[in-house]
Amino acid sequence: MTKEKQLSILGYIMHLTHYDPVWIDRKKSETPFDLDMAYEALDLMAAGGLNTLGIDIEDGVRFSTHPELTRHYSSSMDILAKLVERGRSLGFEIIPKFNFSKSAHHQHDLWLSPHHVLDDTSDYFDIAFEVIDEALDICKPERFLHVCMDEDTHRSDRAYTEAIFELHRRCKNRNLKSIVWNDSTCLSTHMLECTQKTIYAEDHIPKDVVQIPWTYGAVTFSNVERIKQIIAKGFETWIAPGSSPGYVARWRKIALEIGMKGMILTAWQPMNRKYQDSILNGLKNLAPLYSGQQEVDPSPMEDDRSSVHIDMKIGDSQGYDGLITAPNTLTDERLEESFVLPPNVYIRNWMLLGPFFFDPAHYEGDEQQTVIDEEVFVGGKPELLNSGNEGDEIFGCTWKPYQAQKTCKEQQWLDLNQFYDGDDYSVVYLQAHIYAPRNISEANLYYGSDDYARVWLNGKEIGRYNKCTRACAQDADHVSGINFHKGWNVITFKCIKIVAGWSMMLRIADEENNAILVESPNMDG
Repeated sequence: MTKEKQLSILGYIMHLTHYDPVWIDRKKSETPFDLDMAYEALDLMAAGGLNTLGIDIEDGVRFSTHPELTRHYSSSMDILAKLVERGRSLGFEIIPKFNFSKSAHHQHDLWLSPHHVLDDTSDYFDIAFEVIDEALDICKPERFLHVCMDEDTHRSDRAYTEAIFELHRRCKNRNLKSIVWNDSTCLSTHMLECTQKTIYAEDHIPKDVVQIPWTYGAVTFSNVERIKQIIAKGFETWIAPGSSPGYVARWRKIALEIGMKGMILTAWQPMNRKYQDSILNGLKNLAPLYSGQQEVDPSPMEDDRSSVHIDMKIGDSQGYDGLITAPNTLTDERLEESFVLPPNVYIRNWMLLGPFFFDPAHYEGDEQQTVIDEEVFVGGKPELLNSGNEGDEIFGCTWKPYQAQKTCKEQQWLDLNQFYDGDDYSVVYLQAHIYAPRNISEANLYYGSDDYARVWLNGKEIGRYNKCTRACAQDADHVSGINFHKGWNVITFKCIKIVAGWSMMLRIADEENNAILVESPNMDG
């Protein structure tokens, strides 16, 4: 008889406190950890079939070794001891959690203030582990210490890897395995830097560092393939799939199929009565799905890399002979396909016309999808649009240049919110001039957008996206079979913002799908 596959870790993370941009905004009003509510949560965890309690500790308790870390919401160590005792009485394995990611935006290691400003020196890690050792004396974890390291935008790839090495070394000296979040299932624009350094670290760190990819959106083929790669490298891998029942059910099925070892659930909220409905009801409904006690229909996997083939010939459209205001040159250099691509394969120079505003009440669809076909903004003929010089006015808006700066870590994408102050229900038209040193047949074009997009090459529409609102992600859409004339070509890109984010990115690959490196000279001369 074949033994049924099981997940060995079915966990929930409780937060004595936490640090992220949302949580930091409410730090002044944060209250101490509610132990009675935590007991209710533990009972729901046990009833739902979970077996592991993660405890986000940080400055949520008072440390005798470092009283300078005490905050107005810090509880006594006795609270932590009681939480651990109750958890163990219910059969839970205990995993303490401290975050050592460095980021001016996410501020995950601000709990160590004032010492968080230190670089990765021995003093920094000595102080951190004096604090951790106090917590370990109480928690007495069986196997693991979660050191997080997610969303790190401060360290270089190498420094990030060296920090994980040091955390791993100190954990190993305490007979513990280190756990890190793995950012590589997040290919949206603001996470590409983190994705890149995560993948770099995978190739250099010890294989006994447990990896937890996290993904709270739709289950996609690219994320499943990425996790298979992590497992193939020899890492024990768990998954943090969020709180959508259908997604959880799909990820549980996948986890068992591909050899993941655990699933981790949390609510990024303080353990107090203000959030009891969200936290306790969430546990009541989700814990049985994580453990497999209950089943729901899994959400379908989504092919997040939509693809269309255009039967386009060199003679199908005219080359561009207008004003060259946003020059980009395709070089003879190629880059073989990789999971995260460098900035110099993306088109960086653009001229922008907008923003045009629209009334959402005038467009059909749950998310105004029909606005993709509305071209009244530019006289109904976007394929005839030719960019002017900076400052030229047309259709009530002004042409403006936008070049992603070389000093920007994420120079491959254009942040239209930053450029236009971010009003909702907006449209912008972008044009880039592309110089091809020769005719290029059967080329590939990749783009991402937040939200909708429509694309023309030399006046011919070659792509569109308006399925639903989304974050801008690398290579979200693929158009094959396109052709560039020798000389100048023009790409027109319509980018529509519904609400929140607004950005785009675009690159070109040859007929063998190798990325073409692009020279985008400084438009200021």
